[in-house]
Amino acid sequence: MDFHGGLKLPLNHELTIDKPLIAARPPGKVCVLLSQHSGSPAVAAVEPGSRVELFEVIARAIGSVSCDLHSPVAGVVEKIDEFVHPYYKYCQGIVIAADREAESTQPLSFNEAESFTIEQIIEASKKFSVIDTVSNNKPLHSKISGLSKGSAHYLIISFVQNEPYIHNIETIAHIYLEEILSCVSYINEAFGPAFVFFALPYHMVKLITSIDNKLNQNKSRYKNFKIIRVTDKYPQANELILASSILKIKINSAELTRNNRCLILDAATVFHLYEALKFSKPQIECHLTVSGYGITKPANIKARVGTYISEIIEQCGGFCGNVNSLIVDGLMSGYSQFTLEVPLVKSNRSITVIPTERLSSAGEQKCMRCKKCIDSCPVGLNPARLNFLSRCGAHEQAAGEGIYSCIECGVCSYICPSRINITHSIILSKKMILEANVRRRKDNESV
Repeated sequence: MDFHGGLKLPLNHELTIDKPLIAARPPGKVCVLLSQHSGSPAVAAVEPGSRVELFEVIARAIGSVSCDLHSPVAGVVEKIDEFVHPYYKYCQGIVIAADREAESTQPLSFNEAESFTIEQIIEASKKFSVIDTVSNNKPLHSKISGLSKGSAHYLIISFVQNEPYIHNIETIAHIYLEEILSCVSYINEAFGPAFVFFALPYHMVKLITSIDNKLNQNKSRYKNFKIIRVTDKYPQANELILASSILKIKINSAELTRNNRCLILDAATVFHLYEALKFSKPQIECHLTVSGYGITKPANIKARVGTYISEIIEQCGGFCGNVNSLIVDGLMSGYSQFTLEVPLVKSNRSITVIPTERLSSAGEQKCMRCKKCIDSCPVGLNPARLNFLSRCGAHEQAAGEGIYSCIECGVCSYICPSRINITHSIILSKKMILEANVRRRKDNESV
């Protein structure tokens, strides 16, 4: 399964691929940011000085695209203030001083049910705040709430990751494969798709073999399940590109579920949904690939939401050599951090540390009109043209020429021989258009 454009990137998995998943040390303090998902941030439901327990709701959802937040520790709320977000913004957060001794050691209750209705799945994903990372961190309940039995003809479970150093989904899948397959069976029975596809890139040979063996062991239960091998090119993991390459038709975001009757979830989301259904456990953890040649002990880490990046780096032995670049969530689509005092959010999947000697310092040159960005764009845009319009301040015109179809994958910036940061220009234009729309709406309301 292939698609137009994209890049074949070195995976650099050798540092961590064979290492076990380890739990990060329980944090002494966490900062739970209220913007953990796309849509409206949650609103704090606790006050400084109040006592909270593990899994207690500490922030309430507002609006249809939002979700509650649960405390990842037991402790006392220290303050509620503005903090740095790993995705280049500031937002409110709740700081909790952990009381490790007070944290319950009682085992989680187990739900013996072997089937769930659509309503139960939606309710569990909403109550326990599961987010769907393949849909730009959209709350899962808002993604599936409009579906009924048979409305999704295809269910695609994505294991795809094509960015350098990142393989957290593969790590989760190897460890929790039984749980993932069980949850897919619950979804399959509730939603009744005709086909269930497991999308795996060619390089995941061991995982493909493991899943194939599991499916063959219980063919009656998994009769409509099928493994689909997809290309190792980046950005195959994108929801629209993955669906288009498997179904062999061009799809836009509005048509994905409604017209093409296709529901896509990634394996990590399915695992968190399993924990919600079977253990009533909120999503309070993220699984990270902590890698790069600038970290002393690369590792696969399971950490609680709100843990500071500095604590994860310390647990991995600190920096190795001269480091000035730490990227969260991928070299291509992630975010470089200017401080280590940044708390983790649910959607974080990697921390990559690059030593200075591996970075290129060459600056931007003038566009040479080589068309490499056009030939490599996976959604068929003209990135050079959009970059020109953005830098001229013609943001509204850029919107008319398809800027909102851009998935911000970074391929154009990577492939550009003049080292022009085209993706940055596109993101800036989107932000300027949004701000202009907000100003116009306020002006109309004042009139």
